[in-house]
Amino acid sequence: MENIAVVVLTYNRGKLLEKNIMQYIDLLGNVSLYVLDNHSLPENSYFGVEEICSCHDNLHYYRHSVNLQFHGNLIRGFEIPKEDYIVLLSDEDFLCPGWYEDVHQIVSKYPDLLAARPSILGESGELFYGRWDSHIFLPREGIAIFGIEGNYISGQLYNRKRIISLGILDRLKVNLKKNIAYPHLYLNVLSASHGICAFSDVPWVRMGPSQVVEYDDGISHNDPTDYGGAYGFGARLDQMIGLRDALIEAYGGEVTSENAIEFYSAYVALCKKYAELIIQVNGPNYHRNFLNIQRLSRTFLDFCMAAIENLPGNAELFEKVEEIILREVEARMVRI
Repeated sequence: MENIAVVVLTYNRGKLLEKNIMQYIDLLGNVSLYVLDNHSLPENSYFGVEEICSCHDNLHYYRHSVNLQFHGNLIRGFEIPKEDYIVLLSDEDFLCPGWYEDVHQIVSKYPDLLAARPSILGESGELFYGRWDSHIFLPREGIAIFGIEGNYISGQLYNRKRIISLGILDRLKVNLKKNIAYPHLYLNVLSASHGICAFSDVPWVRMGPSQVVEYDDGISHNDPTDYGGAYGFGARLDQMIGLRDALIEAYGGEVTSENAIEFYSAYVALCKKYAELIIQVNGPNYHRNFLNIQRLSRTFLDFCMAAIENLPGNAELFEKVEEIILREVEARMVRI
């Protein structure tokens, strides 16, 4: 049995996945594929997916008895497979030729690896996300870069066995409320703290056409043109607090004179990330919802500082942090 599995997290996309799964089969070889259906609505039939899986020993279909939301489905993606390593895949995306060979090479070379992220191709085959060269981070080296950078979950590789044995998955469950929007980022931060992490310049995933999922409450939860949900201004600030606390946890549970420079450097990376999300990515939609983006940007800067000024530090350090975040905010404002 291969020690690597692919886990597809899916909801209400049975017909789409039925088409995509045939592409997966061609590139899986003997690798197991787990389809985790998050209790899709009856009209989104997975009968075809079930039938395909039943014809292949390495394909497994699971339908949850209730909707576990994204975070619950992700957690089950660690609990259901038996293989040591899992590669997460969105049901709208595709595997790239050569994905397995690169994964196998990385996990064979670095048995203590906890997590890795590949390059990702866009719909037309262009580089959507990636790096020009592969990079290995020793424990704590990649907290700011590997842990914070990038939201995309497709292609994420995790050492499932070690993440469970180290208690990282249990820590996610404890801190789930604060990290409910991006639980995989919490996993990435703690993985980068506890073990080796890696970027690969080899693409493992190609993005499929973006899909909008209608939930049983009638809301298109993953539509970035919506104001509410994970894309709202208040929700973005809540996400930042969850990840700020994850950074504190990653650096030993408290900010001290010994780790202050490392922590605040990582915190600046977090603020830069959310400056882009709030001002550049979501900003035009805030404007369409009659919010003044200039005032929101000033509020964002004040929030960034309010979230750390009661932590250990000094006036000179906080002034430097504020200066860097202000430059980032101003640069983002110019681009919208």
